[in-house]
Amino acid sequence: MVRRRGEATRRLTLVAGVFSLCVAMSACHQSVGAREAIEVRHTVKPTPVRAQHSLLVLELVGHDGKDLGGAQIQVELDMAHPGMAPKFSEAKEGTPGHYSADLDLDMAGDWVVVVKARLADGRRLERQFALQGVQP
Repeated sequence: MVRRRGEATRRLTLVAGVFSLCVAMSACHQSVGAREAIEVRHTVKPTPVRAQHSLLVLELVGHDGKDLGGAQIQVELDMAHPGMAPKFSEAKEGTPGHYSADLDLDMAGDWVVVVKARLADGRRLERQFALQGVQP
């Protein structure tokens, strides 16, 4: 009986420790709130979008209308149907607040683009949009 209590106590301690770690990590993570809304404008060239190489152009605009420079942006590409591995690209900053990323679209069809950014002030944001009807 003593052995089971000790094991149960260790398990409970482990669960409590993991929960505390999750709470601490979420408290340290800053995300963009509604009142601090940031607009992520996007354009894909060429139009219509073609498989193989395309260019994603992003613009980050703060709630005050100013361009937000200094962000680190990762772009994830997923086919709209399951079975394809995601592709990743990094967006590079040209002029402040304006970023571009090469998109290597393997095939025609519908894609989902996920933009994950870490702003210069440490805040994080994530946006996604559909890229439908990619041509061969």
